Amino acid sequence: MASLVLPREVVSLIHHIELNKAGWWNRGVQKLILSVVWLSDGTLAETELGPQLRSVFHVNVDPTKVAEQVKGLVSNGTLVRLADGKLKITELVSRELEQGIQEAEQIETRTRAKFIDLMGRCCPLLNPADEWKPFNEELLLPLVREVGARTYELVSGSALNIEATTRFPKFLGRYPGEQRQGLRTAILSFLDPKDSDVRSYVLRHLNAYFVVEAGNLEAQTIESLAGLTERPPSFKIFVDTNFLFSFLELHENPSNEAAKSLVELTRQLSKKVSCKFYVSPLTMDETKRVIRSSSDLLQGLPVPPNLAEAALEVNLTGVAQKFFEFSKKMARPVQAADYFRPYLSDLIPILRGKGVELFNEPMDSYGTNQEIVDEIVSQLDYERRRFPDKCKTYEQLRHDIILWHVVRIKRPARLESPLEATFWIVTVDYRFLGYDSFKRKHSENQIPVCLHPSALIQMLQFWIPRTPEFEEAVLGSFRWPFLFQDFDPDAERVTSRILGVLARFEDVSRFPTEVITSVLVNEALRQQMAATKDVQTEIELVKTALVEENERVRTELCAKTEETKNLTEEVAAKGAENEALKKQVDEEKARSARLEHQLEEGEASRDEVERRLKEVERRLERQESERKLAVARWTFLVRWAAALVSLLAVSVLAVRLLRPAPGFWRTGLLVWSLILFGWSWFADRSGRKDDRVREWPPVIRLQEFRRWVFGVLALVVAWRALELVGSTFSDWLQGLRGR
Repeated sequence: MASLVLPREVVSLIHHIELNKAGWWNRGVQKLILSVVWLSDGTLAETELGPQLRSVFHVNVDPTKVAEQVKGLVSNGTLVRLADGKLKITELVSRELEQGIQEAEQIETRTRAKFIDLMGRCCPLLNPADEWKPFNEELLLPLVREVGARTYELVSGSALNIEATTRFPKFLGRYPGEQRQGLRTAILSFLDPKDSDVRSYVLRHLNAYFVVEAGNLEAQTIESLAGLTERPPSFKIFVDTNFLFSFLELHENPSNEAAKSLVELTRQLSKKVSCKFYVSPLTMDETKRVIRSSSDLLQGLPVPPNLAEAALEVNLTGVAQKFFEFSKKMARPVQAADYFRPYLSDLIPILRGKGVELFNEPMDSYGTNQEIVDEIVSQLDYERRRFPDKCKTYEQLRHDIILWHVVRIKRPARLESPLEATFWIVTVDYRFLGYDSFKRKHSENQIPVCLHPSALIQMLQFWIPRTPEFEEAVLGSFRWPFLFQDFDPDAERVTSRILGVLARFEDVSRFPTEVITSVLVNEALRQQMAATKDVQTEIELVKTALVEENERVRTELCAKTEETKNLTEEVAAKGAENEALKKQVDEEKARSARLEHQLEEGEASRDEVERRLKEVERRLERQESERKLAVARWTFLVRWAAALVSLLAVSVLAVRLLRPAPGFWRTGLLVWSLILFGWSWFADRSGRKDDRVREWPPVIRLQEFRRWVFGVLALVVAWRALELVGSTFSDWLQGLRGR
């Protein structure tokens, strides 16, 4: 199962199963069924569900269970049966699934962008965009699968063939040595528990892998897991040495925070699960032995800040590193004995303050048990063959093997469920985990003794919900494999001896940090220091290394000085050339300024000419307008006069040609009134056609005259009408009298 790669669609479907809620396994089976239907383009025959589950996920779900969950999915409207009997995801659910897949894609995009950004800052010599795929597929997701598989192993009580986690060293081995520290820093920064996108991306895969792994659990185990919340177990956890250093904050900060989050998580469960941390006398002794060893190596070594800063540049264990960090922070020489004394004299109170109790039972008899002694010797032989350069010591193996046997014996002889085990060992030592796996291969009891912290935290999901705090603790546990590096005591001893010699020099505080760092990593010096035990020889070797380093620096300085001189001469030549060019540029600028001035003057002259032309145009336009106005007005007068003269002429001619008859003048007056009306109407109409004429005072007077004429005409017409009416009435009366 560790080789199974889950599609993004599957991860988005089953990542949110909450193990602390009843019916989680039924929901898990439903999600697996939906996944295979979705991957089959949304439709699938019910008879094909079992084969598809085996093919896609390598899981064997009981057909009765499959039929039961299909019925539930159909009844709640998630699936529908088509006419041909096939199952189809409903449109509404399809849209919801598509939204979930889009969300998963967006989270992966943002997660990838963060990794690329961190790689660009921490590993500038690499192409960040090319590193995401190998990191994701060769390191991160395999680690996620392994944690999910270990959780499955824990809850099922079965042994899986899980490869020992050596992926990180192998992954680092793909890169040059000078880039590994930057890569390690980038990965640790990437696995930030506070980053919601990274947290969601990792835990989606983790939960999905666990649910898929659980598909092969037996019905009895599933029933046992379903009742976990009703039967809260008790955990008595022995803390291994390397994990204990995190409690003591003698490792790097991310490791310390991860240990704190685990303790805080167990405190949240105090009302549901009894979870207590213990340290055995063996682990206490080994912890003190490591601290004392570091103290002895640094004994009598007052570390000034520059020496501490240089020491932090080389690979040291967390204990020594913390000492040098403290020395640098204090900004004054610090004695190792003063720094380590509380951890040697008051270790138990310190641990109790961290939530770890001493399991004070004698274990000496285990160390004299011949079978255990033989096992230690056999394991030591295996270590020497398997890890010739970095094998564990006899004392380290003695601690691990005795502690393993103590915990195993504390458990009941026969375990039906992991919940009955009670006693556990939490360790981040993958060799210890490998030893535990090896022992279970040759034992009927397949329940592990050693747990990785991430597996323990995953196990706690059965009693607590998926809160942000829980997710932060899970992701924090993923950082442990990247924090604990292989410890090379010989290399650290050589480093400490070089630092001890350097600290003897009176003027060491004036040495540049770069020089001290170069001496510490000088491979030739380290090999010579490892081959001698004479103090005077060590001093001479370090002096020689300093002289060589000073000579190298002097040579580099001379080379840099010569290079600087050449550059200075080149700069001077370039400066002269630049001055000439600058002078030429200044001349060009002056000529350009003159041309610009002339151009401005020309533009001013052109503007003046244009202004005058516009004035002439306006004057001509005004004259033309006045001319047209005069023409229009005089044309109107001529037309008006011509019309009036014509009317008068016609009138005079009519008077001379016609003999006046009785009543002529009255009729003539009416005719003249009509003539005046027509003339005034013509004048008014002619004037209204042109705005220039209509507003002319004579026209305005004519309009006033027309209104007067209209009044006179109205009187004449009224008068004439009265005459006609009177005459008609008179004739009518005379007619009556004549009868």
